[in-house]
Amino acid sequence: MTVLGLSLILLSVTAWTLMPLWRHQGEMPQGATAADELENRHQQLLLSLQDLDFELQTGKLSEEDHRTMRSILQGEAVTILQQLEQCRSQTSPTSKPPAGPQA
Repeated sequence: MTVLGLSLILLSVTAWTLMPLWRHQGEMPQGATAADELENRHQQLLLSLQDLDFELQTGKLSEEDHRTMRSILQGEAVTILQQLEQCRSQTSPTSKPPAGPQA
């Protein structure tokens, strides 16, 4: 029973996390950037982590299953943060030194 529950939770979280990748570019909200999409996915993962903690507190999830799922979600969150950082560094304008006084 625990394995089945863990499998269903893992499948649901993975599908929810990967859903943005399945969308076509045309389905993104107008003006949304790759960074916006990554931010959204990161927020979804944070909510999933909160839900996972709640499931442990209410006794619906064993500590072992909680540790396993939490590790998976945290790994995905770290990967998304790395992608977000890379995305932001590619889109941010190169910093120019401030202009000195004109002579």
